[in-house]
Amino acid sequence: MIIRDVTEADTEALIKLGEGFHGRCNFKNYAINHERITFILKELAGYEETFSKAAWHGDKPLAMLFGEIVQDLSIDVYIARTCLMYGEGTGLAPALALRKLVRMFEEWATDRGANFMYLDITGGVDDEKCALLFSRSGFNSAGHPLMKEL
Repeated sequence: MIIRDVTEADTEALIKLGEGFHGRCNFKNYAINHERITFILKELAGYEETFSKAAWHGDKPLAMLFGEIVQDLSIDVYIARTCLMYGEGTGLAPALALRKLVRMFEEWATDRGANFMYLDITGGVDDEKCALLFSRSGFNSAGHPLMKEL
């Protein structure tokens, strides 16, 4: 497994990874906007203010994590948060890749002055297993995201 920065050339492979996740997530009945996600991935690739890395086995992505640091609207606190975090399937390799990516994101965020880190585990795909995996790395529940389809 190799973990490296995402480049524009990775866009199609990462979209395919996301499509696999999308087919099992809370939003599977809604179409992926390929034009928008292609634009976003290409814009974020190499952007210094964004963490954008993927784990690869040969030319196949196992996992990806895109994250950023945001300042709270009313408090002087900086929060590192995941924007996109996907793993391929449910095997050991994607889980290990995601765990390594999260550790790298934590180091990146700490080096840039973040005070807290949020992992968005709300996609509806193995959320409980994912939460358990990261609770072993020191993450705690920070409330309960609630969702209602309109």
